[in-house]
Amino acid sequence: MASITPAEERSDRVRQLTAIAEDIDLRQVLRILDRRKAIILGLLALTTALAGLIAFQLTPRYTAEAIVMLNLRQTKVVDFESVMSGLSPEASVIRSEVDVLTSRAMVGRVVDRLELDGDPEFNADLRKDASLLDLVHPRNWLPAELWAAVAPVEKELAPERRRILDRSALIDAVSRRLSASNDGRSYSIRISFTSEDPHKAALIANTFADQYLVDQLEAKFEATRRANEWLSVRLEELRDQVRQGEQAVQAFREQSSLIETGATTVTTQQLGELNTQLVLARAERSQAEARLRSAETMVKSSGGVEAAGDVLNSPLIQRLREEESEVRRKEAELATRYGPRHPSRLNVAAELGDLQKKIGEEVRKIIQSLANEVEVARAKERSLQATLGELEVKAGVGLRAQVQLNELEREAEASRTLYESFLSRFKQTNDQQDLQEADARVISSAEAPTVPSFPKKKLILALGFVMGGFLGVLVAFVLERLDRGFRGGEHIERLTGLPALGLVPSLSRRAARQPEDYVLNKPLSSYCEALRTIRTAIHFSNVDDPPKVVMVTSSVPREGKSTFCTSLARVAALSGARVLLIDCDLRRPRIGKMLGADKTGNVADLLTGACTPENAVQIDPGSGLHYLVARSDTPNPQDLLGSHQMEKLVRSLREVYDLIVLDTPPIMAVSDAAMLAKLSDASLFVVRWADTPREVVLGALKQLDTFGARVSGVVLSQVNVTKHAKYGYGDYGYYYGRYKEYYAN
Repeated sequence: MASITPAEERSDRVRQLTAIAEDIDLRQVLRILDRRKAIILGLLALTTALAGLIAFQLTPRYTAEAIVMLNLRQTKVVDFESVMSGLSPEASVIRSEVDVLTSRAMVGRVVDRLELDGDPEFNADLRKDASLLDLVHPRNWLPAELWAAVAPVEKELAPERRRILDRSALIDAVSRRLSASNDGRSYSIRISFTSEDPHKAALIANTFADQYLVDQLEAKFEATRRANEWLSVRLEELRDQVRQGEQAVQAFREQSSLIETGATTVTTQQLGELNTQLVLARAERSQAEARLRSAETMVKSSGGVEAAGDVLNSPLIQRLREEESEVRRKEAELATRYGPRHPSRLNVAAELGDLQKKIGEEVRKIIQSLANEVEVARAKERSLQATLGELEVKAGVGLRAQVQLNELEREAEASRTLYESFLSRFKQTNDQQDLQEADARVISSAEAPTVPSFPKKKLILALGFVMGGFLGVLVAFVLERLDRGFRGGEHIERLTGLPALGLVPSLSRRAARQPEDYVLNKPLSSYCEALRTIRTAIHFSNVDDPPKVVMVTSSVPREGKSTFCTSLARVAALSGARVLLIDCDLRRPRIGKMLGADKTGNVADLLTGACTPENAVQIDPGSGLHYLVARSDTPNPQDLLGSHQMEKLVRSLREVYDLIVLDTPPIMAVSDAAMLAKLSDASLFVVRWADTPREVVLGALKQLDTFGARVSGVVLSQVNVTKHAKYGYGDYGYYYGRYKEYYAN
């Protein structure tokens, strides 16, 4: 897997810089509040003072409260249903009653009852004192002519329209002071009203409660009155309908000759009796046909017809059968004694034949008798059927007339029932008219309050105090987030990935005029100690081969880079080392001016061969520092710094000096520093404390990486140690501000 280069890492930090959320623990929060405590305390005092001013300037208002309860137990003097039923205990019903209490119609009743249109508290036209909005209104301070020219022309309203608008505004003003509520756990409604006068607040709250009860009674009386009026008219109509219905029934009965016997007509009774006879005749005919078919079937069968029931029941047949049995017995006796041709047997045989012939004739008579019975039954059935058909035709006409009669009777009965019901209800509503009672009652009348409900001064002051603290903390954190500079070494290392070699404290205004001389005047100061610490960090960055050539650059001008180079070189020279400071900023050189150079030789002349090192190198008398100055009008400075002559010069100077400091121009302005980075053993990047934006620093480091320059570490310059100590970073700058007794500043 390919490793991520520092350039890519810093590029990613630049893209995600706006989304970085730094871990803030409790100590960091307390430090932020401590750093911004002036702003927090100022906003706290300001908002609290404003809240107090507002609280004591507001006009006090008083709230009175009356309580009404819905009656779920209605008193019933008589046991019948009311025209307008009582209220149910549902939440929606209670909510509806609250809406009735706060409706514009109810407010209008109270306004008329108490004549509130003449009260300046609710009628804005009667107020004499001007509000704050009136005081700042342009019409009060602009000339009349100018206001007439710029102000919109108000349309003149008709008196009736003006009266409607004034009344609407009056109702709105009263409605804003009124509130009615139910807690959802009881049937009580709390009526609250707020006024500048406590007695007026109680009076209006009680008036709302009274008018609410009156409204309920009026609604019931009005409902009963309307019901009585409607019932009276409806009863007259129903009385006429009943009379007309009964007359129609009687007229139709006479016209259709519908004579009733009990519950049915004569035709219906005859039809029923004849139908019964027809059923019996059909049964007789079926029975006769069955006997005839049975006899005919036996005649055709081998068993003979003698086994038929009608034949067996005939007395003659029974006697002949007995005689036949006797003859057969004789024949059997003679057969045992005589032969077939014996005269006795022949006589018996002839006698037997005569008997069988008589039996056959009798059977035929019986069958003929059965056939006659069938014909008689059929004739009777046909006669009854014909008579039934005539009656059915007559009954059909009568039934159709009966249907119409029944319909007329039902209509007449329905009209009579409806009339009796309405008559009964009419008598009930008449009795109810004097027994109406409201569905609610007042359980607590409003009393004049002694303590104003508005303004709540303590609450306003507390809110102002809390709001001030909240705004102060919010502004403090906003300012912290808007602070785009670096505040400490840990901060630098976390965002750049480079080590923080040290922090250079800022100097007082007097010392800051010539900070490079402060090293000579105050060698035991925290400023000098910071420089020694940085020099030690450079030395130990490579113990085996300590850096000799150190390049110093920054992102933008005025970060204290040249001052740092001069001070670092002087501190190193004061320690006895052989140090050379080279001003490599060929565009805006400063080293010569700071150290008071007196020779004309410079770096450009030395590189072009116009002078020798002995003529160009100068010595600082206060520290023994050797330095080379530059000239601002040097042509092609980048080419000179990147030339072989510069490389040879640095290589030759390594043999002479222990430390060579290269002061280069800012990398965001020009890329000269990138040309010298390859000649250096270490590169330092100077960042001004709390001033240089982080995006600029990260962009400069990215550009150095693009040119192949390796930065060894970062130095924070011009650090305000007093403010820096409040950030709590555990670096050297923290202790420079905390332990001042160790330094001779």
